[in-house]
Amino acid sequence: MLILRNFLTFKMASFIDAHLLLLSAVWIVLAVVGMWSVFSRPMNSIAKFIWIVAIFCLPVLGLTVYVFNCLLNADWDLLRQMGFFPGGKKVLNPNSNSSKI
Repeated sequence: MLILRNFLTFKMASFIDAHLLLLSAVWIVLAVVGMWSVFSRPMNSIAKFIWIVAIFCLPVLGLTVYVFNCLLNADWDLLRQMGFFPGGKKVLNPNSNSSKI
């Protein structure tokens, strides 16, 4: 029971300052990449500000919600052409030599 309580309260024996430093560095890199993605998308400045606040103030939840938002607003036509959704146009290569023997 003591091991479970220590795990849930993050009081692990092997958790040292280097682990905290590494977790902080990973979070900073992910937050910067998320911010870069927000600035590269065509949105108004208020929406960009809200996404940046969500990414920095909600470290895991903000990035997760932003990723799902990006996926839902993705270019669905490209995904259909790649064959992920039914009804996509499949382009045949007219210069195909597979029918020639």
